[in-house]
Amino acid sequence: MFRRNTLKKNARKSTRRPLTGGLESLEDRRVLTTFVDLLDPTPDGGGCGSFANPCGTIGGGIMHAPAGGEVYVAGGLYNETITIAKDIHLRGEAGAVTIDGLVNGFDLTGGTTDVKLEDLTIIDSAIGVRAVGISSLELEDVTSTLNTTDGVTVLGAGSVTIDGGGFDTNGLNGITLDSITGAVRMTDSTALFNGANGLDVNIADSVT
Repeated sequence: MFRRNTLKKNARKSTRRPLTGGLESLEDRRVLTTFVDLLDPTPDGGGCGSFANPCGTIGGGIMHAPAGGEVYVAGGLYNETITIAKDIHLRGEAGAVTIDGLVNGFDLTGGTTDVKLEDLTIIDSAIGVRAVGISSLELEDVTSTLNTTDGVTVLGAGSVTIDGGGFDTNGLNGITLDSITGAVRMTDSTALFNGANGLDVNIADSVT
């Protein structure tokens, strides 16, 4: 069973980010969301992702989620590199989800159209978030720190939006952006104390 305390916390957040479709809480929309909880004891082999049987890994949750769907992650430390090759909205329990990547924290591959990552912390990876050849990337309240090279690397994208979060104390750059054909928008984010640059932009249509 999914931990209900995470749902209560998320319901309290709904005044800041209202849920779509007139639903009042995450529990109300559980049939529309794929759930992840590393403490769930139920094996994932027969399928997972429901409110009653959440997946034990973020990668498993993404695999079972439909393209364009939402994956909600309960708090905890997840030791995995997460590959995303579909449209997805990945949302963590606010302030409670940390990803310690085995290689990179996230690998977003070509063919992926739209990815949103929200309320996540990525640490101790080669690159926190690596995206290559995608249409759009949105990071909301994402922290990527203490990585060997970059907090975020985007090599080819239509647009990049970063709202909140921090990309500090990485080995090379906080954020590296190259060949962005559309707009780059950053709001209320930090990129401090990195080995080289806070923000390194090679090609972008506009940066605000």
